[in-house]
Amino acid sequence: MSRIEKRDARTWIVHWDEYTPDGKRRQRSKSFSRAADAKAYALQLDNGEILPESQSRTMAQYADAWWALYRTKLEASTMDSYYRILTRIKAHFGARPLDKIRPIDIDRFYALLMSPNNGLSRCALAPASIERHHAVLHVLFKYALRDGVIKSNPMDRVECPREPEKELTLPDLDDVKAFLIDSQKSPYYVGICIAYYAALRRSEILGLKWSDIDMRTGRLHVRHVRQRLRSGPDEIQLNAYTHRINLPGIEHWIERDCTKSKHDRSFIMPRELTTILRNERKRQAANRLGMGSDYIISDYVCVHDDGTPISDNQLSKSMSGLCRLHDLRHLNLSYQIDAGLPITEISRRAGHTTIDTTLKVYAHALKTQDAESAEAIDAAFGITK
Repeated sequence: MSRIEKRDARTWIVHWDEYTPDGKRRQRSKSFSRAADAKAYALQLDNGEILPESQSRTMAQYADAWWALYRTKLEASTMDSYYRILTRIKAHFGARPLDKIRPIDIDRFYALLMSPNNGLSRCALAPASIERHHAVLHVLFKYALRDGVIKSNPMDRVECPREPEKELTLPDLDDVKAFLIDSQKSPYYVGICIAYYAALRRSEILGLKWSDIDMRTGRLHVRHVRQRLRSGPDEIQLNAYTHRINLPGIEHWIERDCTKSKHDRSFIMPRELTTILRNERKRQAANRLGMGSDYIISDYVCVHDDGTPISDNQLSKSMSGLCRLHDLRHLNLSYQIDAGLPITEISRRAGHTTIDTTLKVYAHALKTQDAESAEAIDAAFGITK
């Protein structure tokens, strides 16, 4: 409890005790020229509304302590992203006391990140990137509130800039078919076909192994993802489901034994994809025989002629001039919806955690079914145009 001492006619002193993290007591005091101000301050101290100086920490100090513990909860790829974001946060707020950072300071930080030549990123960041910074700050301040380092979370009063939702623009189907014909000699042809025929995500395509494919039944299992660690400390910790890949030409890569939805999935492939993969396996066997010890042996499906697994950037850039690689996944799932397949089955094949994701992303394709449903109801009730 605090106590107030009247020193003279114009001075009131508030006394209180603080305890350092190691348990030592420190006597503190603060002078006021008005009794009312001294009483108000003492009341705030007793109610826990003023943070003791011994607990005050800068953003950099708390962020380092928080990160050392929190990073163990993250997947390696998420840890990599968080580390880069935290580096920008510390560069901007590092010396600021955590309890002195206000919502307007966060707003200014976001505005800075979205401007060119901001000194924190190579270019102006898009709203989608700001959302990730917002998520990291929200978690960090939530833990600071839990630990008693701050008395309120400024992030509860910060609005994150959001990119307006855009309707998917799909590539023209005839253009895609022509592109596939022209790409048959490309080392990325198989990866492109997997995106087009099986609607796998890029990391799932890169992680696909021959042991995941049953050529006899035509069933494909999605069990692994392969991702690049783009930055961050070398001591990034990996959990039991994640390991580093040690193959020539793909340093700083990891493989995770589960997908984005945290569970395996399998489905029957289109016959055309089964044929393409069967031919690719024969081609790789011939390359391995011809190159002997110079061939890089792995179980990955998407590799160069010498067996080196292809990279994410290489696969994405192979679509230059047509569309994004991910647009082939959108095209596939949209046509499944147009074909009238059950949304639950489409969601399962896509690897969405819930059908809500499928419904939200592919609302444009469902509009056609909406009109067809109305016509079906009219027909059922004998209503004609």
